[in-house]
Amino acid sequence: MPWSSSETTNLIRYKLSQLRAENGHHTFENLCRHYSRLCIAGNILPATGPVAGRGDQGRDFETFRTLIRESVDHGFGVVTDDECIVFACTLQQRNLPRKIRTDVDAVMHGAPVTSIYVFCEADVQVGERHALQKWAVDTHRVRLEIIDGTGLAEALSTAEMFPIAREHLGLPRSMAPRHRSRLWLIVAVVLSLVGGSVVAWESWKAEPPPAVHLSTVAGTASWTSRAGQIEFNGNDPSNDDGYVAPAVEDLEDGTVRAGGLIMHPSWENYGFIRGCFQLSEPLAANDRFRSRAGFIREYADAGNVRFRVTVADNKGNVRIVADETDDRANEQMVEFDLSLADYAGLSTLCIEVLANGDAGQDAAFWHDPRIVSSANHL
Repeated sequence: MPWSSSETTNLIRYKLSQLRAENGHHTFENLCRHYSRLCIAGNILPATGPVAGRGDQGRDFETFRTLIRESVDHGFGVVTDDECIVFACTLQQRNLPRKIRTDVDAVMHGAPVTSIYVFCEADVQVGERHALQKWAVDTHRVRLEIIDGTGLAEALSTAEMFPIAREHLGLPRSMAPRHRSRLWLIVAVVLSLVGGSVVAWESWKAEPPPAVHLSTVAGTASWTSRAGQIEFNGNDPSNDDGYVAPAVEDLEDGTVRAGGLIMHPSWENYGFIRGCFQLSEPLAANDRFRSRAGFIREYADAGNVRFRVTVADNKGNVRIVADETDDRANEQMVEFDLSLADYAGLSTLCIEVLANGDAGQDAAFWHDPRIVSSANHL
């Protein structure tokens, strides 16, 4: 029997409450950052490096300036250059209002911001939240939003957000909420009128699980190049070892796409960059890999790469699913719609960009790489 909405929310709420005992601050921060990219703003930059010295000014992540002024596909809205949003995350339980004030004070000692979002695992009473919001406006002239554990758990229990909870909290794919179609509602009403069982019909007409959007969990993947292990979302795009980061890009086919990954191979002949994702559930026989890949318009004239998808078993044996070349500025993206039936049971999937010769100007883009059920048309 499928999980009810309240059961899913309660389990997510419990998993969040256990993070403090597990020293899970970084897990909580990563979860909140991926949630924010989907719900608040797409152009978000995480804080990297040690917090000693100059420190992070209480900013666990923040928006960066972008010239794009419109929302784009997959709900990836952007905050424009007249706004700056800062995000802070905490697992602290005691003296939480004091902690929030301290974090806001620290943020306001840095560069100017227009809004601050605070994620906290502990619940905040509505009266306390309103008092803190008023204090932030009166003291710092800044808008403050507080998202507590219960509010976050409810949001993560929806079909759209559940993949984030599943990846970061270790939830089984089988408990993913189902998308309720109009057909389901019609049949449910008819069955209720004739005394039939909606539960029995659901067991026969089960909708597929939601897509696994790899770009939303790319921070948990293993990223390598000829130089070895590299950092996801490193600070220097011209790093000789290669570069990978979430991005909104103007692409060779004239579209602006978000929800994807910019990947540059290591700067050497036949360099490469590879991201391997350890899936929380093995691939199923009806799963498919879908994506569009190509070049950033700025570098399309010079780009020459291969886009490759591979899978691996638990012994490290690699099998190539697809290997496609994009060797000129043809103003077309490479389309991927690949059956994964032959790889059912495997739990590691990798995406790669490989230079065909010189890696110079090989800034490539995987747009929304995802794993879907064959019945799911995302």
